[in-house]
Amino acid sequence: MSNLESIREILKRKDITGVTARLHDHAERLGTDIAIGIEGVRAYKDRLKAFERCAASGMPEAWISVGLCHIRGQGVKANRRKGAECFLAAYRAGFAEAGETYLNYAYFELEDYDQVNTFCSELLAAGDATGLGEYYIGLMKYSGNGCKADAEEAFGHHTRAAGKGLPDAMFELYVLLSTGQGCGQDDQAALAWCRKAADAGQTRACYNLG
Repeated sequence: MSNLESIREILKRKDITGVTARLHDHAERLGTDIAIGIEGVRAYKDRLKAFERCAASGMPEAWISVGLCHIRGQGVKANRRKGAECFLAAYRAGFAEAGETYLNYAYFELEDYDQVNTFCSELLAAGDATGLGEYYIGLMKYSGNGCKADAEEAFGHHTRAAGKGLPDAMFELYVLLSTGQGCGQDDQAALAWCRKAADAGQTRACYNLG
């Protein structure tokens, strides 16, 4: 039975408890089938239905798949903002990693700084365990996106985010300290943060260290 046929059979069920992961797997594989021509592009609609059913049945990470379908226009008219809403839905449903996915897309792709600020404020109110809230506010404070630029405040936000172990914030500290923006220039401290970021796998830090 093909992935498309399997999806259609499972979707006939009123309750997909116990087969949710299998349905999601078939939907993922169907994407490959479409890409290589085994199935036509109309099958994207079945794929989207499968992801939506998985999400509605308590699989929070499936909201990421639904969001990507909306962003790419696969099985539905392309809608980037709807895609971002699905990423946020994944986070709300308990898929913690989706918080970073949402912020990254809202900031860099949608450039919706109001939404980024709102979500970051929510993270900060909850303790901001990963440092993502501090980091993205730091990015806005440095660039002036959605607020008045303030390098000193940006340095403070990135310092707090780096203190929570966020590699991207560590690299931002390297940039600020090496150029003296928002702080006194300190090449030694800058290099130390760059090394910490690189040790944590931060791509730009690894590149800068050669």
